[in-house]
Amino acid sequence: KSYYVLLKQALKPHGIVASQGECPWIDLKMISTLFLSCKEIFPQVKYAIGSVPTYTTGTIGYLLCGLDV
Repeated sequence: KSYYVLLKQALKPHGIVASQGECPWIDLKMISTLFLSCKEIFPQVKYAIGSVPTYTTGTIGYLLCGLDV
């Protein structure tokens, strides 16, 4: 959680953080915990997935956190 607090402090106005969010098919509990922690820090938090054939299960997630509502 302290890592994301530091990232928020480093952002410029209207800034966003995009970080690796693991695989939703095998890490859902960790992703849920991280998502809820970030909701306490950032006004805007979203989760996205993308196809990466060389990553475990071929799917990787991204945690997107922003300063703007």
